[in-house]
Amino acid sequence: MVLDYVRQVLLGTAPEVPDFEIGEIAKIVGTLSNGTTLPNVLRINRALRRAIPSVEFSVDFNPHDFSEIVEELDTSKKPVIPWLLRHEGERTYEHVVVVTGYDPVEQLISVNDPQAAVPSEIEVADFMNQWEGADRILIKLKVDQKIQRLITDWVEEAARGLEVSEVARA
Repeated sequence: MVLDYVRQVLLGTAPEVPDFEIGEIAKIVGTLSNGTTLPNVLRINRALRRAIPSVEFSVDFNPHDFSEIVEELDTSKKPVIPWLLRHEGERTYEHVVVVTGYDPVEQLISVNDPQAAVPSEIEVADFMNQWEGADRILIKLKVDQKIQRLITDWVEEAARGLEVSEVARA
């Protein structure tokens, strides 16, 4: 979901961003029948290390504020992935969704939920209860924040006689 968003919305066409199938992602992050642990989510970064432009998921284990979600959506135009605590009958479990929008008038949050077939909306109050239960952990998307270069770039620069240090300063 998020990588599709990066390719299609943020970057137009980004052919160097991998197009993983859901099963491939599950294998990379070590998803089991009961889900994926939060530290394992970061394993996807290794699989994305050659993406051009750079794509990275960042987790800060400190509690975040709702304003950060709104800022990422409004200012950066990037989705965020909150860690939630869900309750279904007697069962309680941790879960993630991809937040793609916020309607302050209707007090609704638009999400893509891996457990659902279609995008949906959650009332802000319900979302906040679920997010608070999981310590308000947030996974943020970083795009094009690292220099990613192909070997052909290095070869072309070497052919032109540029030193690596000169290229880094340019």
